[in-house]
Amino acid sequence: MRTKKASILVILLVISSMVTVSSGSEVEPDDFNGDLIYLDIPAPEGLEVWKDGEDVLLNWDAVDDVDHYKVYFTQDIYSTFPIEWSYALTEDEGWNHEDVLLGEESYHYIVRGVRDDVEGRISDIGFCIAIDLTYDPNARLNYISMPANFNNNDTTTASDIVKDIEGGTDIGDADFVDRLTIWDYQVKGYDQVYGYSSLGGWGGNDFIIEPEAAVGLSLVDDLTWHVNGVQEEISMNFVDDADNNLHYINLPSTIFDYDLDGRLSASDLVRSIEGGITEENNEHITKVVKWDYTVRDYTDEYYYLDDDWNGEDFSISPGDGIGIKVQEEANFTWTPTQMDLEPPIVELLEFEDNITLHFSKEMNISSSDGAVYLDGELADLYWDDKYTMHVELNSNSTGELIIEASLTDTYGNTLDGNGDGVSLGPSFDDFVYELPTAEEDEPELSKPEIGHIEAPETIILGDTSEIKVNVTTAESVYLNYTFLNLEHNITMDGNGTYTYTIPASWDTGIMEYHIAAVDEHGIWNRSVDSIIEFIDPGISSSIVHTQGTNRTCKTENITIEVSTDYPIDPDNILISYIYTDNTEHNADMLNRSDRWFYSIPPQNRSGVLEYRFTFQYHEGPTITSDNYTITVDNPLEVEFKEINGEEDTPLDFEVSISSPVGVQEATLHYEINGSPKSSSLMLEEGDPGEGVWVTTITADEGILDYHVRIVDMNGEVDLISSSEPIQVDAAPSSLPILYLLPLVVIASVALAAVMLKRKDPESTVYTTDSSPAVEEPEEDQPVDSECTICFGNLDENEAMDCPGCGNSYHPNCLHQLGECPVCGGDPHSE
Repeated sequence: MRTKKASILVILLVISSMVTVSSGSEVEPDDFNGDLIYLDIPAPEGLEVWKDGEDVLLNWDAVDDVDHYKVYFTQDIYSTFPIEWSYALTEDEGWNHEDVLLGEESYHYIVRGVRDDVEGRISDIGFCIAIDLTYDPNARLNYISMPANFNNNDTTTASDIVKDIEGGTDIGDADFVDRLTIWDYQVKGYDQVYGYSSLGGWGGNDFIIEPEAAVGLSLVDDLTWHVNGVQEEISMNFVDDADNNLHYINLPSTIFDYDLDGRLSASDLVRSIEGGITEENNEHITKVVKWDYTVRDYTDEYYYLDDDWNGEDFSISPGDGIGIKVQEEANFTWTPTQMDLEPPIVELLEFEDNITLHFSKEMNISSSDGAVYLDGELADLYWDDKYTMHVELNSNSTGELIIEASLTDTYGNTLDGNGDGVSLGPSFDDFVYELPTAEEDEPELSKPEIGHIEAPETIILGDTSEIKVNVTTAESVYLNYTFLNLEHNITMDGNGTYTYTIPASWDTGIMEYHIAAVDEHGIWNRSVDSIIEFIDPGISSSIVHTQGTNRTCKTENITIEVSTDYPIDPDNILISYIYTDNTEHNADMLNRSDRWFYSIPPQNRSGVLEYRFTFQYHEGPTITSDNYTITVDNPLEVEFKEINGEEDTPLDFEVSISSPVGVQEATLHYEINGSPKSSSLMLEEGDPGEGVWVTTITADEGILDYHVRIVDMNGEVDLISSSEPIQVDAAPSSLPILYLLPLVVIASVALAAVMLKRKDPESTVYTTDSSPAVEEPEEDQPVDSECTICFGNLDENEAMDCPGCGNSYHPNCLHQLGECPVCGGDPHSE
């Protein structure tokens, strides 16, 4: 006959001595033979994190009946809490972390109330994360993931980001960014813009940033941006669009790290959404990508193909633009799992045929091996799931149950039965109980029998292999193995004979493994530890390369052939090239009958084009070729005509441009006294390949800096600087005597010319530069076709005749002289 069930509800307790439990009776807290302390200190609520210059400020709501607060902080959110975190003590409901925002450091914060040296529950996780962005004049738009609950706001807008980066949205505040956008997956581009006007000030659509929307920042300078806030749970809605369904999203900064490898990875996102990365786990998404702003597209991708997840399982850092491609007809909502660093708590102990322990958090099942002892011997135990552990009562007398500190949750936090937050000093936590045993007439149950195990001793890199085992009376059979410091717990398939296929590996090392089996009664058995060695047989590969034609400013056609001992992934052969802008470009090569082609676009500046190839073994490593070079000589020539200028007078710019690919557009950009302006150049003579481009501007007094921006027929841009700035002189405000002297000379020459005309009407008139002047006009033409003062051509609509002698002038020339230079009369008299 079984013993009567007894139960104990334990809430965050410290047990300083063993607990005696009487068989056959309900157990109340007063029946404990020892001290039982209830830790009912609640978590501080209302945590907020702010920036103030180089300081980080924290504040929170008060907690009743605490002596002080303990503020934990770390630069690595994945470090073990609390033993690897630093802390500070404060009696106030706030704390100032001074002089920490000096570079690219990120910080995370947790607050706990302390009473009688006992710490309470933890607050939410606050953060101040550094996102480092680099200005690139050729690709300025950076799509980034914003941490959830940015700036402690439930709703974040574009202007909130501008205020946080620039210090405000007033005129003049555009030192780092000048445009914010939202990615629209339906059009594969941005559809909402909040930007900085050329007239000064911010305007446009001050859009709200939803969790499933990625933010694009157009940079004007390098930026290290500290984003602050507090962790919160967010939900993202995903909708399938058969044509354009790549969603760029926001990621919370404290998302759960499933692999425990120290950083979040693409496969972690797949596990969070799909529940795993096997062929059974593919109902919602087909791809996870990382945005690369330098090429305005994604580069890293982790995708589902041929019943498996493939590609690069890339790591994800704060600020990375992450895209998720939705499965066809798979509309769903995803709420990322947030970190929970609260130490695990035993909530309920049930005493029956065995002991059932329910934990408040997911436990690391493998850490229970060798961690649980009953009556001084290693206990037989099994788990229902990651929350519920059963310990078999197979002793004939009462005994002690000891749980060592090596039992941890999935983050490595210890069980912490003594409530001190860590398990230092003693070799085990204070979970010690006296327990009733099973009835003596209970039949003894035998363990599952694990028979012969078939497994290789070595595996060649790139190959798969199988482990087979015969097990009797087993409900489930598990393979537990460790490789490259990662532990795996696999359910083996079969009935009587169980099999697991070891996936191919491209890393050498030792795989340690054992097999465990459990029957329908929960009785466990396990095999001895064994090893398998992954060895490298020396896989070879080679690249046969054909260079392009080396034609100046033409497309470079590159061809390669790849020879390997193992199959390669034909969709993952890339070419990477760098030109004089020092920006690396990556592109897929086109596969045609085991030969791969790529045409490098024309390079429109002289320099050396450097390129290389990469390819990947099927599910294996990436191989990189040697570097190759092509010399490009682009004879783009620009020559400026010498310019001299005076304030408020037209300045004629004449630019000779020679380009082998032709000029599509040319613009003169100039700056006078710090004020930038521009003027379009027009093709005056020649053709787009070699011609003369002109424009006219008017400038104030000062130094005129200028350059020409050229867009060639391929859409490439060149900025050609001038040889030196121009000094624009001030124009005279009046005409003093010194300025009138040249006019007097001009008038004298004009008078002499007129007198010569009158003396000999048929004689030839010569100008001051000794070139022949125009002969006397026909009778049906105007008497004068040029100004008598400056000898410039006269349009009859603008000519002004002197009533005294009939000579014609420019009105402005005559106005400056004041009187007719021939007859001395008043040109304005009747």
